[in-house]
Amino acid sequence: MSSSSLATANGAATLESSVAVVLAKLSAFHGPIERDMRLREDLAIDSLQNVEVLAMVERELGVRLAPGAERDFAGVETVADLIAAFERALAGPGPRGRR
Repeated sequence: MSSSSLATANGAATLESSVAVVLAKLSAFHGPIERDMRLREDLAIDSLQNVEVLAMVERELGVRLAPGAERDFAGVETVADLIAAFERALAGPGPRGRR
């Protein structure tokens, strides 16, 4: 596994590991998920699956994003972009939290 691979550390439900788990379930890619991978080109995640990714990561983390937070995900192209968008959405103002 390369240094940019996303992996679960001690089974902890971290944002990066949750994203990796979800992308591994939804994509046809069979290998380590890398931060620089492009969602559409490398992982074949289409626009419908983008919505599914958001919902599944929310479930994995046990959080709910604030209404309208999906706008933060509009320009997401890579796995790193997706993680950064989740970080912004989870840190931003508005009602959210553990389910």
